[in-house]
Amino acid sequence: MLNSLINEAKISAQVEVLPSVDSTQKVLLSRDPESLTEGLTLVTHHQTAGIGRLGRSWESEPGDGVMMSFVFRNKD
Repeated sequence: MLNSLINEAKISAQVEVLPSVDSTQKVLLSRDPESLTEGLTLVTHHQTAGIGRLGRSWESEPGDGVMMSFVFRNKD
């Protein structure tokens, strides 16, 4: 399914892996928007200040899971 989305939307399949971050969302939001390729996926195995649903914060222990954020642009 992901390959289909990539092909149909003509988006990047770029994946960046960082060992530890405060929040994958915060990392992406801190970057220059023009530098973010649509479809970029930022992955980490340790997150110290994650942002969950309804703005709730949480953290993960190293190696307990895989946290990620994606870059998609609104076409409207």
